[in-house]
Order: sequence, then C-alpha cells, then structure tokens
Amino acid sequence: MAAAPIAPSSRRPSARRSTAPILGALGRAARALQIGRTPRQYITWVRQHHGNRPGKGWTQPPPPDFDDPPPADQPEPGPAPPRPQLRVVKGELPRVVDAAERLLIAADRELYEFGDQVVRPALGPLRIADNKTTVGLRLLPVHMHHMIERFTRCIEFVKYDGRKDEWLAVDCPDPVAKAYLVDKLIQMVPSAC
Repeated sequence: MAAAPIAPSSRRPSARRSTAPILGALGRAARALQIGRTPRQYITWVRQHHGNRPGKGWTQPPPPDFDDPPPADQPEPGPAPPRPQLRVVKGELPRVVDAAERLLIAADRELYEFGDQVVRPALGPLRIADNKTTVGLRLLPVHMHHMIERFTRCIEFVKYDGRKDEWLAVDCPDPVAKAYLVDKLIQMVPSAC
C-alpha cells in the first residue's frame, strides 16, 4: 500500500503579531516620565489606560501609605550650624593637621582606615560570576582633592591677611590634606576591619 503524498497545509502560516501596540504604550510611558511625573502619577496614568488589573505573575503588594495624601510641606530647616574655625599659620603644619583630624573625625563619620590608606564607602562596579558586573558597596581610597573637599566641608580654615589686617576664610590648604594622606597621620580614624 502506497503512502499518500502529504498535501501542503491549507492553513495560512501564522502571521507575526505586531509589536506596535506594545511599543506605543512604552513610548507613552517614557514620555510620561520625561515630562516630570512622579511615580504615583505614572501609576495612576497606567491604571487609567489599562484598568486596575493585577499584574501577571508575582507582584508586590503596595506599601501601606500608598493611597495617603502627600505630607504637608515641612518648614525650612534653620541655617546650618557654624563650622569650627581653624587658623592656618605658616610653620605650624603638624598642629594644623592634628587639629583638622580631630575636627574631621568629630564631624564626618564616613572615613575609615584600611591598611595604610584612608578609604570611604561608595557604590562601585563589582565583578561577579560569568564575567558579569553589578553595582555594590565597596571601599574606595580617598585622594587629595576629595580630602580637601571633606576638610573644607567640615572646617572653616582661616588665614591672616596682613593687607586687610583680618582673618579670611580659605579652602583647606593642599599641604594639610597631603600631610594627612601621605604621612599616614590617621591614628584616630576608625578601622574598617
């Protein structure tokens, strides 16, 4: 008995689904975010256009205060407390560095000693399995310009100006930051280990 030839299918091959509706919805959502809507406004917009249907698969329940009205405007905080002054005088670098270190430790708790370096916690790329990277918290060494900025943020350095006969505010002098980092005068910084 001979096998009957297989006739070509009379069904039309399935046409690919159009991605235009999905791309259109994504474009509208991107435009909604670009015009400065808050996440709450964006969620409201999605609910208006797509109904209040639960998502497919696993979804997290909304936070308990999700539908609460936004909090009333908080009053402006008062002026920042004055920074401690440290007089910079030529020939007194060790005294200035020691005093700056004590004031920095009292005001800034985000610097640590790690080996012979001053480090700070920061987000940075981390290598993970299969040659991939992710972002995670790590300790980064503090360089001189960052140290100058940290000192200046916490301490008001003042230097005597003989022409005006008064003490004027200045940024942290380079020799102070360099002596702090290079000479390892970090005995009081908390250890990261």
